[in-house]
Amino acid sequence: MRTTAKITLAVLALVLSGAQAQAQNTCSANPCSVNDTVKVTVATVLRLTLGASATTLTPPNEAAYDAGFLNDNGPVAGIKANRAWTLKVSANATTWTAANGARAGKVGLLSRV
Repeated sequence: MRTTAKITLAVLALVLSGAQAQAQNTCSANPCSVNDTVKVTVATVLRLTLGASATTLTPPNEAAYDAGFLNDNGPVAGIKANRAWTLKVSANATTWTAANGARAGKVGLLSRV
């Protein structure tokens, strides 16, 4: 019973909306051409994609150790939006701390170079 009522209401809405549009836009020529101005407001849409959720770092060699750093490529961030945007990248902590067996003393040596 509910399904029949929903279908009936949907058909009735289509019929009434079609009649209203026809009354507003009439055309007697064949072929018929009608120009209307339509305005649509779209809410802000933003899509952020990341090329990877984690980045594997290259183990440093002697030259990287002497230089005090080793550049590695991180993930690629892609942004699509219908308005201006700013991407800010940050870490969970302001400095890196040694973990998983790394020696904390080496961190200070590398950062002083």
